[in-house]
Amino acid sequence: MGKTTDTKKFSSGRLAAAVIAAGLVIAGCSAEEPEPDFTPTMPPSKSSSTLDGEDEEAQPNPAASPDLKPPPIPPEIEEKTLEGAEAAARYYIDAFNYGYAMRDSEPMKEISLPECETCQSHIELIETIEDNKQIFDGGFVELEAASDIFDNGNEIVMEFPSRQEPFVLLNPDGSIEGSSNGSRLITSVLAAYENTSWKIRATSHEMADER
Repeated sequence: MGKTTDTKKFSSGRLAAAVIAAGLVIAGCSAEEPEPDFTPTMPPSKSSSTLDGEDEEAQPNPAASPDLKPPPIPPEIEEKTLEGAEAAARYYIDAFNYGYAMRDSEPMKEISLPECETCQSHIELIETIEDNKQIFDGGFVELEAASDIFDNGNEIVMEFPSRQEPFVLLNPDGSIEGSSNGSRLITSVLAAYENTSWKIRATSHEMADER
């Protein structure tokens, strides 16, 4: 694992405040700033998006690889180290990518703490997409090397330059519910060491300047 930069010490209160100030919940973006494309538009209710007479049995997502399996949990997340916290952050993104592709929220539930509002929003949205028999095609997020780390021992905030590929959210009739051309992001993840492993307590995603 490459060496991260700019390690800093924060009190617990200042650490939490720093993450919240960065934009803890994507839906909380100000009116003056465009909302990042990290999350697709919330789809309509099942009754409005399911075709009349459509078979209610879940259909496979043809946009996803049939060989795509749940991401393996890295053993490093049990180590109370910077490497363990970063492994948890990267696993969270793997769980995000897998969850939307396969409409399976279980890995995200495993890595996320209940107080992570953004995590819970993604979990609920994945489950809504599954309930509505919709397809999320594309949208994989890739993290680059961490650019900043704020270390408080039991809690660590990591900032990663990242990119999300274009995506389209399709209704069962093939109509487009939402889409994005892809974007550059700054992804911040707050990992907390609880019991015997790192879990995700908060995330934020801000648009990055294109260079």
